[in-house]
Order: sequence, then structure tokens, then C-alpha cells
Amino acid sequence: MRAPARRPAAALAAALLFPAAAGAQDAERFVLRGESPEVSHVVGRLRVVAGTEREVAVEVTRRGRDASRTAVERGTADGGREALRIFPREARVSYPGLGRNEVVHAALRDDGRFEGGWRGDGWRGRSVSRTGGAALEIRGDDRGVETWADVTVSVPAGGRVVLRLLAGEATVRDVDGDLVLDVETASASVQGTRGRLRVDAGSGELRLADARGDLDLDLGSGSTELTRVRAGTLRVDAGSGGVRGSDVEAASLDLDMGSGGTRLDGVRAARIVVDGGSGDVDLGLAANVEELRIDTGSGGVTLRVPDGFGATFDVDTGSGGFESELPVTYTRRERGRIAGRIGDGRGRIEVDTGSGGVRIRRR
Repeated sequence: MRAPARRPAAALAAALLFPAAAGAQDAERFVLRGESPEVSHVVGRLRVVAGTEREVAVEVTRRGRDASRTAVERGTADGGREALRIFPREARVSYPGLGRNEVVHAALRDDGRFEGGWRGDGWRGRSVSRTGGAALEIRGDDRGVETWADVTVSVPAGGRVVLRLLAGEATVRDVDGDLVLDVETASASVQGTRGRLRVDAGSGELRLADARGDLDLDLGSGSTELTRVRAGTLRVDAGSGGVRGSDVEAASLDLDMGSGGTRLDGVRAARIVVDGGSGDVDLGLAANVEELRIDTGSGGVTLRVPDGFGATFDVDTGSGGFESELPVTYTRRERGRIAGRIGDGRGRIEVDTGSGGVRIRRR
């Protein structure tokens, strides 16, 4: 194919943001053996792909004007597991993958282990770790040593690996295995995975699509998007970040939300539990449920149900109201407390809200 005469705008922007010639070094390759090896990456991009070998393979490309200031060292993780750590040897790092006014703080030990990870404008103190880690500052401007790394991890079918990233961006594509993905202030995109997946995310956004297997998502302030998910057990524990998505199927769906709202459509699950704080809950059900329990603080609840839906329900709305687009047979109707049956009453619905209302709509 002949190269186009002009570079597309997106490609030009990427080239300006991550210039290949800016001190980039040749890729280095490492093989990690044993059960559940760990890859710990402090700053840059983390790419996880399906591997064709028997062991986990890691390729590291150091980048930036001061690329040589990024260290790559082997170590030992908890339980004696093999570990590879990629980290800067500087207290203040410049990384153009952040917004120009963004600053990420953490604690970094001499062996490349990091703790914490939070965004802020100022810097307080020089040592922020009880285990001896020194203060680390990652900046989006040029007021630091310009060094980071691009890391690609190849996971064999049925493999198990632990992945950690402090700041940057993580992508996981078409991996068949058990993964633990721990991202602090980084965004993450996961697609086409098969197997058990655990994600621990701080302030970054998480996008999860075409995943099959048990899913355990522990989220901070970043938003989460779920699309075409098939799980035995799907658990989401979120702080202030909201959860949205569509086409979600699980035997058991458990959502523990803080101040973030929930909006999911096309949900199929026998058992659904939602524990929410101040955010609204909007669930579009694609099938009947055996059990649905929702407990919210000040958020309202909207249930969108399919034709032929049936359930008995008990709703405590506090100061909020109740309304239904479906025919309802009431067994109790008091101020703030409503009970009754929809259709054949096969399922069981319990809703408890503080000041939010409850609405049942046709999907």
C-alpha cells in the first residue's frame, strides 16, 4: 500500500504527543515463569495481549528525552512470585500522556514498588510511605525528567498474571486467562477477555466489553462502562464513579455504589442487588428476575421491564413517590410504602429509597 501524502489529524496528534524519536530505545524482552507473575509499571502505556508461548513475555520500550532514566528490574512479589518492575529513577517525572496541568503523586521504593497514587496540584512532604517509599511526582508539563515506557505483556492461554500501572493508559485485548489489573490514576480499556478478571481502579475511567467469566471490579472515582458482558458472578464496588452500559448477563449481579449513579440496559440476571448512595439507579431488564433488591439513599429508582414481566414487590420510598406503567394489583398502599404484584408475580422485588421516587416503565 502506498503511504498517504498527508498524515491524518489523529496520527499527527499522537506523533506530537509521543514522538518516536524522542530518545526511544530498542525494545527489551523478558520472560516470566511460574504461577501468577507480576508486572509493575509506574508510568506509560501498558498493553496486554494474547501470547503464543507457554510463559508470560514482556517487551519494554523506554521512551522520552531521558529514556535511560527508566529502570527495568526483576524482583519478587508476595509469595515468592516472579516480578518485573519498570520505574523511573527520578523524584519528578515529565510524562506527556497526562494533561498539561495534571500532577500524579505516589510513593516509590528503591526496588520499584509503588504505593498510592492520587492527583493534585501541590506537593506536601518528601516521604509519604511508612515502608520507606520516597515521594514521586509525575507531571504533564515539562517540569521534570522526561522518561516513561511502553510495555507489552503477552499472556498464554490459561495463564495467570498480576498487572499494576500507576499513571498512563492500560489496554487488554483478547486474553484467555485469569487477570488481576490494578490501575491507580490510569484509564483502562478491556475487551474480549475469557476467564476470571479482577480490576482495581483508582481515579481512571474503565471500559469493559465482550468479557466472559467471573468479574470483580473495585472502582474509585472514575466512571465505568460495561458492554456485552457474560459473567457467572459480576460484582462492582464503586465510590463516586458512575456505572453505565448495556447487554449485561450474569447469574448474580452485585452493585455497591457510592455517590455515582447506575444506568444499565439489557440486563439479564437471576439475582440482582444494588446498594446505592446518592446516585440514581436506572435498570433496563431484558428478562424476568428471581430476586431484585435495591437500597438507595437520596437517589431515585427507575426499572424498565419487558413484556410479560412478573413479580411481587415491596417498595419503601421515604418521601418519594411511586408510579407504574404496568397494571398493578396492590396489597398495601400507604404513604411511602407500597406492595403488590405485577403479572404472574414470579419474581421478587424489594426497593428501599430515602428521598427518591420509584418508577416502573415498559422497556
